[in-house]
Amino acid sequence: MYVIEAHNQGVLPPHATAWGDSSHRNGFTLLLRHLVMPGEIAGTREIMHWIAHELGPDTYVNLAPQYYPAGKVSDKEHAEINRCLTHKEFQLALEAASDAGLHHLDNRSVLRAIMR
Repeated sequence: MYVIEAHNQGVLPPHATAWGDSSHRNGFTLLLRHLVMPGEIAGTREIMHWIAHELGPDTYVNLAPQYYPAGKVSDKEHAEINRCLTHKEFQLALEAASDAGLHHLDNRSVLRAIMR
């Protein structure tokens, strides 16, 4: 979400001047990490679409399923995220990345889905 906000505020240049058609530039590789949240609250599908279209389909993406409720999250406060991610929700996140045209998913993302 922060990448999109930074882009919309003009902090990040358009992808044509930032990374071009790949996620490699000057010997560096861009890897974006996205924390998948319960109930699609993080907007995973929209973020994957944005990454693919603004940064390019060759962008490396790590989908992180590690969210767990902590801090002030409870049944009374932020109840919508007072649970861990389900296997199905993570599968939907992987499908969202694929549907967006992203094809460089970090292998650990896929392994986490298989091993759950």
